[in-house]
Amino acid sequence: MSTITQAVGYGAVVSSLSEMPPVDQGDDRVGGMDESFGLPPLRVRDVVSPMGRLLRASLPGQAKARRERWADTGSTAPSLRPKGMGSGSVDALAVQAVRLVSARSVARELPLVLEEMREALPLFRDRGWLTDPLTYHRTPTAPRVSTRPFEVLGAKWDRLVFDSGYEPFAGEPGRERYLDYGANRQATVRVLRHAEPAPWLVLLHGSYMGRTRMDVPVFDPVRLHKELGFNVVMPVLPLHGRRAAAKGGLLPSALPSLNAMDNLHGLAQAAWDVRRVVAWVRQQDDQPITMYGVSLGGYVTSLTTALLQDAPLHRVVAGVPAVDFPSVFSSQIPPRARQTAWYQEFIANTTELHRAISPLALPPPATPSDRLHLYAARHDRVLRPLQQAARLWQHWDRPEIAWFDGGHVLAARNKQVAEFVDRTLLS
Repeated sequence: MSTITQAVGYGAVVSSLSEMPPVDQGDDRVGGMDESFGLPPLRVRDVVSPMGRLLRASLPGQAKARRERWADTGSTAPSLRPKGMGSGSVDALAVQAVRLVSARSVARELPLVLEEMREALPLFRDRGWLTDPLTYHRTPTAPRVSTRPFEVLGAKWDRLVFDSGYEPFAGEPGRERYLDYGANRQATVRVLRHAEPAPWLVLLHGSYMGRTRMDVPVFDPVRLHKELGFNVVMPVLPLHGRRAAAKGGLLPSALPSLNAMDNLHGLAQAAWDVRRVVAWVRQQDDQPITMYGVSLGGYVTSLTTALLQDAPLHRVVAGVPAVDFPSVFSSQIPPRARQTAWYQEFIANTTELHRAISPLALPPPATPSDRLHLYAARHDRVLRPLQQAARLWQHWDRPEIAWFDGGHVLAARNKQVAEFVDRTLLS
């Protein structure tokens, strides 16, 4: 079950819904599990329930506890304004849509997912990858790229292509399957570059994205290039866009995935590929480099910059970021499914394995704290802010963070977010 939707993405949700398989309403069971995973059909109450929970939490006697939960976040608790609460309901709809899209394939493949985690844990413990996650990440070199021009939405781009070169370690469960995702082995980067030297801006997209027509409305890269003066670099993350592999079997349609080993390998490869892109940029000139990622891209931003301790970036921006995928999975699985034996095993093992790729288990970026920035949504129902953005803010030693009253899916349409990003990039 891919449980994170793109940070701004009606387009992302619609894209996934357009490929939604039929839902079997019969008593089809696999390995003793209902193929719906205990997920009820989408109902009106699933959309309005965030409003009800927020109203209940604001009643006398609960308001104090709610304020205390938000006390160490750099923010006040979510407001009761209709606009913010409505954005939370849009998020709830997106989560339900993704559940419906992916529940059947997850149920089919879960026995193998659990078996691979059982095999992986002794290896990861013995190699020290869980106690010292830095040792799980090798240092890549700058790639040799081929460049092809293309035009989309009225802008002329260069497409950089190179062999990723990433491979899971020998002996890791799921290694051969991951290497068989042929299209994923070729990395793709979209570039808008000035003729004269200019600062660089690396933009990292969210889940279900990686196609230029989808990414442009999120970041507005042509404006960032022409008006703000950046050379814009937009990598396609593993298993997205042109790098997506064929549907079916264990293959996730995007990251993250409940397929634990594909998730580990995909996120490790994302940090590997993006570091190769940064190395290529540094070969071009000595202009400063800023990295800005949203949602899944915020996760990859925080992971990548944690691995650039010897060569920190000039500035880092994480928007509505993910930072702990096991807690995302847990928060979006219905309570009745959490009581099952498969879930108890799954969440314990995936939480331990994810330490190898967790930004929270790695050092904060070496970029000075006055050049680390976050923005987060108080009503986010996709990436719960107290589990995600607030923890990254604390891990980064409480740098600048902008909180807004809204949700995850509509974040890019928020005027406060747009103003914050522009001010940050130009500061």
